[in-house]
Amino acid sequence: MRKGNEYKVVRKLTNTLLYFFIIIFFIAFNFQDTHVGSWNPQYIYNTNGQSVRDMAFSDSLTGFIITWKPYDYPGRVYKTNDGGNNWSLNLSFDTVFLYKIQPLNKDTILICEGNSILKTTNKGINWSRLFFPGYPYNNMSARYMNAINYDTIWISGGTGFN
Repeated sequence: MRKGNEYKVVRKLTNTLLYFFIIIFFIAFNFQDTHVGSWNPQYIYNTNGQSVRDMAFSDSLTGFIITWKPYDYPGRVYKTNDGGNNWSLNLSFDTVFLYKIQPLNKDTILICEGNSILKTTNKGINWSRLFFPGYPYNNMSARYMNAINYDTIWISGGTGFN
């Protein structure tokens, strides 16, 4: 008889704790749709069938996207000045191999491109192309880039690590 009473007490305590945690859950999350921060979908229309390859923002409003489609020239760079609400074609480059984009600061953006780096120092108004040492004989195929600062940029790709 004593075991039966202990079982009832434990069961009652367990049920009480369960209901308590359910009530705390509803109070804590109260299912309101007023989030402090949230994700909003952004759309880029008319990329000529090219897929987004990489994206980077240099500040809260200015961002860049590079697109590509295998064996479809040219690679394209799209830019937004309003946090991604509107995008426009910023650069249409004569190569398909735009791999990685990285801002160094709010004005300077780098894009890793097969055998060179595309660089702007004025938020994409003008671009210059910096070829890797030994071009065109180095046979480099750069695909990834990590710019630590203006003087140190790590490049890697199909031919190894440089």
